[in-house]
Amino acid sequence: MVPVIEALETHAGVSARSWEATQLRPDQYPNELPFLAGHPAAILAVGGSTTVEWEGVAGPLVERMARDLVIDGWEETTLPERPIPGMLIRIFRRGDRQRVVLHSSDRLTLLDTRAE
Repeated sequence: MVPVIEALETHAGVSARSWEATQLRPDQYPNELPFLAGHPAAILAVGGSTTVEWEGVAGPLVERMARDLVIDGWEETTLPERPIPGMLIRIFRRGDRQRVVLHSSDRLTLLDTRAE
């Protein structure tokens, strides 16, 4: 595999922001994205896709996030391939959007993209 590296300056609509762990949702934290109280968060948005990462997240909190996505109208879909050992991967869709929840060790990542 050959990695493709592009400068972020070539993409319109690039933004990055991080927050220290806090119990209350910061005013600037996007309302449309899940917030995990007590966990530092980093958000990267590029060209209509958003990635959120949290550190120090245990399995039960991941299950709560998945349940909250379903409550908010996201429908869980199945994985097209076998899962990766040691990594939890769950995919949700709502309208023309897709959210992928990835959990490995104590890092939780949410990818929000256009559904294919």
